[in-house]
Amino acid sequence: MSKIMNKEEVKQLALAVYNKQVPSNFSFEDMEGSLRDQFRALAPDYNSYRRNALDIFEIIQSVIDQVLPNRIRSVIGMFADVKEVAQGQRARFTLKRGKGNMRRFITRVALGGVYERVRLDTDYIDVAAYAMGGSVYIEFEQFLDGSMDFAELTDLIIYYTEDEIYRAVYNALVGTFSALPAANKYTGNAFSATDMKRLITTARAYGGNATIFATPEFAASILPDVSYASITDKEDLRNLGYVGRYYGCPVIILPQSFENEQNLVKVFNPQYAFIIPTGGSADEKIVKVVFEGQSVINEVQNADQSKEFSVYKKFGTAVLNTNYYCIIQNTSLT
Repeated sequence: MSKIMNKEEVKQLALAVYNKQVPSNFSFEDMEGSLRDQFRALAPDYNSYRRNALDIFEIIQSVIDQVLPNRIRSVIGMFADVKEVAQGQRARFTLKRGKGNMRRFITRVALGGVYERVRLDTDYIDVAAYAMGGSVYIEFEQFLDGSMDFAELTDLIIYYTEDEIYRAVYNALVGTFSALPAANKYTGNAFSATDMKRLITTARAYGGNATIFATPEFAASILPDVSYASITDKEDLRNLGYVGRYYGCPVIILPQSFENEQNLVKVFNPQYAFIIPTGGSADEKIVKVVFEGQSVINEVQNADQSKEFSVYKKFGTAVLNTNYYCIIQNTSLT
């Protein structure tokens, strides 16, 4: 049995285990075992678990609060500024003056999922946060018994919260489609190489290059010109299912998921792709994301006596309506 640690030490150990940061004189199995011992000390029996549940949740919450924003940055950080603020603190993003000074509107998420397009008369954006999250069925005893590792347990808790964040950002971006200039968008019932290249050219006018962000379904519909397809393109299609670069632009995949275990409703509408300039005068990231305060975990006991962990996090997002990013829609994708 490992020596009993205080709560802050257990938090540090839990984060190290999650990130697999193992000192040279230890093995990962040693660290995982030590962390399991610390939780067993908090929950040697059911009554002890009930008494110490808040400490257990706080330890898990501390890992989520350090891991979740970085996971979001790793996926959308190329076009999104992500800020963390304390509970009740105002999240303010200062805006840059760009080419043509066209940043006059924002589309932002409101409570209840309503997307508002409002006039912007200042050089900053205040992004409000709202509580969102989800519930997942997890038996904590599986971790104590060794049938589930801590990283897996934490990933399961994060999973639905992460989906909600991606959905909000994606829907806010799609919500700007109707307000974009005609030169910055295209809708058709198939992939149009001509219009994709036109939109790339528009985006490149504001940056050194552009990046295409798309769902897996949309990316698979982007086919290179047969006459110019390289060996790399063909290998990408064989190994990835899509080309990794199109017309000089990197193709970045947005992680698709499903609303429930029946796999019938997708989190992202697969029809849209975003062409966003990189560098040049368009170095302002068009999406602003804020995390406010700590994550909160509650235990919910169902009527059949099973238990769920209910997780929520205060989160907000806004999109700058500019004249330098583009959106393309392929209505044939489902």
